Amino acid sequence: MSDTKRIEVKVDYHESGRRTLKERAEGEIVWTDVKTDGLLGNTDSASFYRSVATRLANFAATGVLVVRYIDTDK
Repeated sequence: MSDTKRIEVKVDYHESGRRTLKERAEGEIVWTDVKTDGLLGNTDSASFYRSVATRLANFAATGVLVVRYIDTDK
């Protein structure tokens, strides 16, 4: 069995225009808000997605496998 950390991430879009990145370990039920600058309640979509890209790159660099990415793309 692999000891690679496997996670799921999703973008939560609120009608106010705020986006928040959420994560959970694969198979878990509860999503957790990522409370890093730029990823919690961000109204600027460009800076939000730059921050998401940086986080995903950091996962890849540290061996964390993102097994699912969900985005409503509003």
